[in-house]
Amino acid sequence: MTTPHELEKQINNTIKQLAELTDKTKTSEFFRHYLNIMSQFHQYSSHNQLLILIQTLRIKITPTKLMGFRQWQHIERYVTKNQKGIAILVPIISTYDNHLHKLIHNHTTNLYYCTKCSRYYGTQNITKLASGFKIGYIFDISQTQGKPLPEIEIKIAGDNAQNILNILEQFCQQKNISLQYKNIHDKDLYGYSTGGSIVIKQQDTINTKASTLIHEIAHELLHKNNPELTRQQKEIQAEAISYAVCTFFGIDAKSFNYLALYDADYKKIMENLEVVSGTSKMLINNIKKGLIKETEIGKEEQEMAMAV
Repeated sequence: MTTPHELEKQINNTIKQLAELTDKTKTSEFFRHYLNIMSQFHQYSSHNQLLILIQTLRIKITPTKLMGFRQWQHIERYVTKNQKGIAILVPIISTYDNHLHKLIHNHTTNLYYCTKCSRYYGTQNITKLASGFKIGYIFDISQTQGKPLPEIEIKIAGDNAQNILNILEQFCQQKNISLQYKNIHDKDLYGYSTGGSIVIKQQDTINTKASTLIHEIAHELLHKNNPELTRQQKEIQAEAISYAVCTFFGIDAKSFNYLALYDADYKKIMENLEVVSGTSKMLINNIKKGLIKETEIGKEEQEMAMAV
């Protein structure tokens, strides 16, 4: 039987391993390639988000990744025939001097010329402002075909953690945390918590659900009333706890990939060791008690069946 000291040491070694694996992931060629591709997808303004929503509802598309026609070509994906573009407002950027005189850009010399004052400007003495808008068209990835986008592996294969998932569900009940399983269409979203309520993606494997639920429980326990922490700190704590608990029970979590996406590193992860270790220990002990109880109930049922 594992003593409290041995459990703490085991958890600390697991978190250290996670920190090392996260650093290794961040320096890999694949991860750099992934970030390069993902950086080409823009964040759209609230006005354009509304335009996108209205149009994609009309053509029955759930928007996930959106880019222009030539941008898709740049990453070797191509808009399929007869696809309807999604119209957005694109700002027209004009260049001005300090007196707000409009400038003309010379692409050969990379200088800017003012026709009003007959003067050239370098790149440091100019101001770029939106002078208007034009209509541009973008396409969702579902409207394209070609080279697959690189994917960071987060999902966990297997359905052998059902008993652990059951105990985690009971834990939520004990803590008055509402838990729901829903169909979530965003493939990069596995679950979320909103302060007293957790939603887990219904379509995932049992093992992924267990890992995600541990992550969201950690948010509920540690971050519900803790506005001082940054989002990165919260994600490091929640995912490190999920990794420690999953590793203890033999679930092959991919937390190092998840944390690399949040720009975590060895130092940032180890700075949270104390809170991660304490919460992991509590959850592990809770699950162990639940498993022992399940075993005892199973034995009693078996004995009763044999006695009949």
